[in-house]
Amino acid sequence: MKIKLLLLMLFMGITSHLQAYVSVDGDEVKDFGSSFTTSELIVSDNGVANIIGATIYDDLYIYDNGTVNMSSGSVNFGSFSWMDDNAIMTITGGNVTTSSRLSIREYANLSLFGSNFSVGGVSVGYGELDLEELLNLGAITYSVDEAERWRGSLSGILDDGSDINIDFYISHTRGTDETANITLVPEPISLCLLGLGGLITIKKRS
Repeated sequence: MKIKLLLLMLFMGITSHLQAYVSVDGDEVKDFGSSFTTSELIVSDNGVANIIGATIYDDLYIYDNGTVNMSSGSVNFGSFSWMDDNAIMTITGGNVTTSSRLSIREYANLSLFGSNFSVGGVSVGYGELDLEELLNLGAITYSVDEAERWRGSLSGILDDGSDINIDFYISHTRGTDETANITLVPEPISLCLLGLGGLITIKKRS
């Protein structure tokens, strides 16, 4: 009897942290640590989710000014993972995978902090992705169906040393300010080197 009770308590302790889906909204700010696991995370309405070791193994949906900050843990972008309506996601570390594609649209922005980034095998610099240039280089594709979509694959090394490889599509309408994008930000060491290089250039000119 005692063994059955202990097993039941153990099962309840595990499942209490494993939920079908979790939502963060209405100006909420929530931290999700290493003991937390869910199949789906929904962040909206100015909500903020900080992923600090948690596991989201199926989908991530961010919209209506929702914000997600990820420094560790594991996130998978499944077939229903997308960002829209001024959504923001910042990734500095952790394990990030895509079983489908991450859709980025309607003024949403994904910021990745790290180094050695490339899109479709083409090395890219820091800042927002230049979609037209990448298209001309054959690194991404462009199509018009229900929206103008720019599809590609991005890889690099995050701040914490983790590899990142994701498939994405960005909805961006040519000739308008209706834009969404991915922004690449240098990790601290690279940022210091860039600053040092700038100082050296200034000294040489002076």
